[in-house]
Amino acid sequence: MLKNTYHEYKEDIAVIYIGKDLMEKLAACAEEVAEKNGVKAAVLDFKDVGLISSSPIGQVLLAYDYLYQKGIDIYLCNTRNEREQPFRVLELIGLPSFPGVNVRETLEETLKELSAKN
Repeated sequence: MLKNTYHEYKEDIAVIYIGKDLMEKLAACAEEVAEKNGVKAAVLDFKDVGLISSSPIGQVLLAYDYLYQKGIDIYLCNTRNEREQPFRVLELIGLPSFPGVNVRETLEETLKELSAKN
């Protein structure tokens, strides 16, 4: 399981790999991505996220706000299915239906789709 949240850039796409420190790092990573010129899309990879308690929900919403305010398309991937965490919590707060948010199954699928758009 990924311990630390971090991000990297693949051309004009930012990928934020969310680790066990979700509560402390996600919003900071998203803010840094939002401030970088030329980023068109941000992918939040939940592959290593198990349960999301109430505290990290604020980090998720802050990350959304930073990215959306800069006009960056947001992709959520590896959230599992509708009956599992973390999708259930994300669904409870309404994130998958927020403007600018797209849900995809895997990181590979998401990057392939975004690369085809360029």
